[in-house]
Amino acid sequence: MGKIISVANEVELAAALKDAAGAVVLDFYATGCEACEADEGDLKKLAKSCADVTVVKIDVDAASVLADKWGVQGTPSLFVAGSAAEARPGAAKEVDWASD
Repeated sequence: MGKIISVANEVELAAALKDAAGAVVLDFYATGCEACEADEGDLKKLAKSCADVTVVKIDVDAASVLADKWGVQGTPSLFVAGSAAEARPGAAKEVDWASD
């Protein structure tokens, strides 16, 4: 089973990336964002079903520096760490993950 963690700054994110055993999904979200809440269940399923996946949750309001650094334009925004080409702005559907 993978894991889901929350980070609030660049130091915590760097540690999470360093400690990850496999793929890292960055989930930039905002409190009260309905689409972000909709993604929550799918991200939990992803972490539960993939032992080498770490989902890193980042609140854009509390960690605006990180959101700016990653080029977040809106929430939710999902990235596979290390590859800006893997950005997935907007709500993701479970089938999106399965097809990649």
